[in-house]
Amino acid sequence: MNTQAHAILNTALLGRKNRSGLSLPVVVGAILPDVPLFLFFGYESWILKISSHEIWREAYFEPGPWRNAIDLAHSFPLAILGMLISRFARSKFWFTLFSSALIHSVCDFLVHAEDAHRHFLPLSDWQFQSPVSYWDPAHFGHYFFALEIVLMLVCSFLIWKRGASALGKLSLALAMSFYALPLYYYLFVVRK
Repeated sequence: MNTQAHAILNTALLGRKNRSGLSLPVVVGAILPDVPLFLFFGYESWILKISSHEIWREAYFEPGPWRNAIDLAHSFPLAILGMLISRFARSKFWFTLFSSALIHSVCDFLVHAEDAHRHFLPLSDWQFQSPVSYWDPAHFGHYFFALEIVLMLVCSFLIWKRGASALGKLSLALAMSFYALPLYYYLFVVRK
């Protein structure tokens, strides 16, 4: 799923009125697994001057520190360990953050095909290559993208209806605006 979709979905799932003060760890936990990916892309494109095509077709798949960091950030065992430690320490903030990160990773587990993460690091290098991809047309990516947009609209409606703050509503509108360019690309470039 796209990073903003994780933030919206996790907010809909974990952000309840009676859980005030926990919006920040929900959103941070939803985004956190993708931070190494953003750093990797920034380093490869801005420092090494590698094209986006080469980054996503070659560099992303090369074993090494970047790939390990990306996969460790999506690790089920590490997120669960963080949840257990947080529960023991009685920290709602950290428990919510690691819960949100785990939801992100579970969603990615279901929608990554050839670009699958090693979700069981550091215990195993095994990768589940899903038959469905959130982006790859060869693995129903166009259909999933349409489903993701509908899901985000429903989740956004639920969050809005729950009485999000003005800042929350602004953040939600900003997150949803990131779908405008891919939606345009899909409707008017790919489908031609």
